[in-house]
Amino acid sequence: MSSIAVQTVIGDEGTKATTELTYGFNSLLNNSGFQFGANSNGLFLINQGETDNLVNYERTFTLATTDLGIRNPKEFRFIYIGFSAFKGTRIDIYVHADDQKPIKHVHRAIKSGTQRARIPIDVRVLGRYWTVKVSSMKAFRVDEMEVQTNVRSSGIIGY
Repeated sequence: MSSIAVQTVIGDEGTKATTELTYGFNSLLNNSGFQFGANSNGLFLINQGETDNLVNYERTFTLATTDLGIRNPKEFRFIYIGFSAFKGTRIDIYVHADDQKPIKHVHRAIKSGTQRARIPIDVRVLGRYWTVKVSSMKAFRVDEMEVQTNVRSSGIIGY
């Protein structure tokens, strides 16, 4: 079954931008508060619970890979993220250094609820491009993100 991610609704808490999985249904039915989708793979009850065919699914929010408009390599000394999530929600930070596989730094939420986390990044982790991804098996919300950066020299000698 193919799926795409769709971003929906923006507004107050509970209706902020969310990402959900949608399937390639060719028919939809709303009957007595239940929604069904149909395609060549069968009939599916949708918008119910936290499973897909009894398998828990992971929710993810990934920011675009960016160099923040700065060409030089940089280190993120700290990332501050304000979010509402459950204990164990994972924040993956990928650093893309030239001609290398991305370096992955993982942080897990240590409590549930609304929180602001300060995530220290090893000063030896350096790269031009950075990506931040938040993942959880339960619903979460990201309110804000700030980074403390140190911009390094370009590393090009003679210019």
